[in-house]
Amino acid sequence: MYGVYHVLDELAESVRLLSHDVANKLAKHKQGYLAVSLPIILAMLKGQNKTLEEVLEENVKAEKPRGKEEKLEKEFGAKLTAQGIPVQYQVRCEHGRADIVTPDAIYEIKASLSRSTLHKAIAQVLLYRDCINPSAKAVVVGYPHRKEKVDVAMANRLNVEVIVCEESV
Repeated sequence: MYGVYHVLDELAESVRLLSHDVANKLAKHKQGYLAVSLPIILAMLKGQNKTLEEVLEENVKAEKPRGKEEKLEKEFGAKLTAQGIPVQYQVRCEHGRADIVTPDAIYEIKASLSRSTLHKAIAQVLLYRDCINPSAKAVVVGYPHRKEKVDVAMANRLNVEVIVCEESV
């Protein structure tokens, strides 16, 4: 039995040291990651021949501003705030990150509502609603794709509201 406990103690110490090392690297990382758990980091590194710094850098690139989409998110959020609605941006949940969350709605923002992007946005907003607030409205907000008609009726059949914006919200 001593051998098992000894191995477990060594494993616990290794995890503690790795946690400390990861915490130091995260604290020093120029993007200032504040809330990344060890299991998430280990999952990111698992099966990859990459350093922690390489994985963090990839995630920073993935989280760079989204241009037109980010602009729409800010403008739409400001519009909601002006109506007295409390707004939270980039709310994390187990399925990803909801662009805008209000007390009664989850919003997924898309720069262009092509057929495939609309389908993806519907899936995203339904998943986010499921884990953030199942009683909230699910809403997709975006610009039309090259003057292509947005299939609002299909989204509505799935209980998802679609707001098609003009170039300025």
